[in-house]
Amino acid sequence: MSFSPRTGLVYIPVQEIPFVYKHDDKFAFSPELWNTGVDVEAAGLPEIRRRLPKC
Repeated sequence: MSFSPRTGLVYIPVQEIPFVYKHDDKFAFSPELWNTGVDVEAAGLPEIRRRLPKC
């Protein structure tokens, strides 16, 4: 974050990253983990349409 005394504006860095949010039906709180209650594998990875040649 930064502040410009000349303009009086605060600049906050952001990242716009698309993400599929899906409620995790099997969620159980665990004090030693990052508890979001979101199924991070809901969208999955895109399929590989072709194989690259081996080098």
